Amino acid sequence: MFNLRALIILALLGGMSGGPARAQPADPAASGVLTNACQVRALDATAAGRHLPVHLRGVVIGEADPGGNGFALQDDTAGIYLTSTPEIVAQLHPGDDLEITGTSDPGWFAPSVVVQTLHQLGTKPLPKPHKVTFEDLLSGRFEAQWVELPGIVRFCEPTPNDPRKLRIEIATGGGRLVVRWNVPKPPVPLVDAEVRVRGVCYYLANQNRQWLNPMLSVPQAVPIHVEVPAPADPFATPVHSLDSLMHFAQQGSYGHRVHVQGTVTRYEPGVYIFIREGGLGLPGRGVATRGSGRNSRLSQTGELFALARGRRFPPPLQRSSAPAGPARKTVRGRGLGQQPRGPEWRL
Repeated sequence: MFNLRALIILALLGGMSGGPARAQPADPAASGVLTNACQVRALDATAAGRHLPVHLRGVVIGEADPGGNGFALQDDTAGIYLTSTPEIVAQLHPGDDLEITGTSDPGWFAPSVVVQTLHQLGTKPLPKPHKVTFEDLLSGRFEAQWVELPGIVRFCEPTPNDPRKLRIEIATGGGRLVVRWNVPKPPVPLVDAEVRVRGVCYYLANQNRQWLNPMLSVPQAVPIHVEVPAPADPFATPVHSLDSLMHFAQQGSYGHRVHVQGTVTRYEPGVYIFIREGGLGLPGRGVATRGSGRNSRLSQTGELFALARGRRFPPPLQRSSAPAGPARKTVRGRGLGQQPRGPEWRL
C-alpha cells in the first residue's frame, strides 16, 4: 500500500515539475477556417495546396515592389506573405490595419495566402521586431517575419533593374546579408557605417523549396539606424602595410575597411584590381575605382574577407575603392600568377 501511494505521489510531482501541460495543436484543416498566421505557416505544401479558407487581421509590415502583387502581414502570432492584385497592393503601406479573407497557397518556399477580400480598418504602429542574428536567419524559419539585426554596410548602390531601390550588403555575424531598401538614395553615406536594420526577411529558394540565401526587405518609410557613421574620407584613415593585415590587434576592427597602398599589377575596371607592395601582392574584388589603372601608384580601401592561414600573401579585399595616384616605374611582370589577356605589361 505504501509503495502504491508513493508511486502515485511521485507521478503527480513529476507532472507538476514540467509546468502546465501543452495541448497538442489541432489540425487547422479540420477546424474549418484558419484564423491566424501561425496556423497557415504550420501547413505543409500539400495541405496548403488544398486552398483552405483563411480569415486574418493584422498589420502590414512589408510593401510590394512597384507593380508587384505581394506583401507581408503580421498578426498576434506571426508574419505571413500574401498576394493580391497589383492595383490593391499598390495602395497598402506599412502600418495599415487590415482584415482579409482568402485561401491558403503552398507558395514558392513557405505557405502563403491568396487574398479574396480586403478591408482597411485604420492604422497601427509597426510591431516590435524579432532581434535576430545572421545564424538565426540561416535556420530558414523567418520567412515573412519582421526582424532586426546589426551589421556593417559593405556595399550600397541602386538596384540595377530598378533605380528606385537600393541594394545594400551588410557584414553581420560572420556572414553577408543582402538588404533591399525601397528608397532611391540613402540620406547619409552608409558604406562602412555600423547600422541596425529592420525589415521583412525573405528567402531565395530553388525549385525543390530549399532556401538558398536570406535577405531583408526594408520599407520606404522605415529608416536604417546608423549607430556609428561612416568615415567622411576613407583614405584619411591610417595606411596598413600588406604584411600587417590579419594580425592580432587589441583594438581590432573586424568588418571595417582597411587602407593599403601599392603598385597596380593587374586591373579590370569595376571587377578586380591587384596591387603589390614589396614582395607581397593583394587582390581586390568588386572594385569601385576612380581613375586608377596600370602603372599607377595608388591607395586602396576595402574589407578583408579571407583568412591568410598558411599563405605567404595577405588575404584579398572586397568592395574596395582606389583613387588615382602618380605613376611609378616598376619591373616587367605578369598579374600575380594569372595569364594576362594581352602582351606582358610594363608594371
